[in-house]
Amino acid sequence: MRHVSEVHEQPDPVLAAVVKQLREERDITQEDLAYEAGITVSSLSRIERGLNSPGWTTVVKIINALGVSLAELVEGLERPPPEPGSPLGQLQLRGGPRSVSRPTSSRRRHIRR
Repeated sequence: MRHVSEVHEQPDPVLAAVVKQLREERDITQEDLAYEAGITVSSLSRIERGLNSPGWTTVVKIINALGVSLAELVEGLERPPPEPGSPLGQLQLRGGPRSVSRPTSSRRRHIRR
């Protein structure tokens, strides 16, 4: 018997596009964003490709690492999803680039893989 907590939501392609666009606008690698958010690179990649539906805790970690507010994320989510094959440039969100320091070799070994 399955419990309610085991029911998973379908991944949101708009959330995936918004997270990826915010990261790219800030010229942040997946590795750096994952490190700053405290999640694995694999998890971030799956979120950006629309294969995973992250929980609120993970969403908050990602927006904090990107330096955007929840309101800015929601603003991007309220736009219609991009057409297949169309550029993600249609999603225009506020907030300028944020530099994230690249982990040094000593810090990299602490990244969960």
